[in-house]
Amino acid sequence: GELSSLLMKISPRGVTEEILSCPQAPCSLCALPDGQLLMGCSSQVIFLRPDGKISRRLSCIYPARIRRFRGTPLICDICRGEIFTGKEKILYHGKEPWDIALEE
Repeated sequence: GELSSLLMKISPRGVTEEILSCPQAPCSLCALPDGQLLMGCSSQVIFLRPDGKISRRLSCIYPARIRRFRGTPLICDICRGEIFTGKEKILYHGKEPWDIALEE
């Protein structure tokens, strides 16, 4: 009876494989060079290994954007007005970080 989102892997031949069921809809995704996938959901960022298992979680109210910059993940939490790295180092704190370009 509960609705949830599924993160799926699709092969070049169109074969689908469920990786993770998430109670909230993901609001951002980012692939890292080491094969990990970062998935931003309401209240957290989940680090997924290539096998689909969770390696780590970060607390984040609303991770609206996740981008790589020189191999480092940058996470934009628009509720806190922060941009921080995957190691939780805050790079920016202020108004409207959504407008800051995080493109690699």
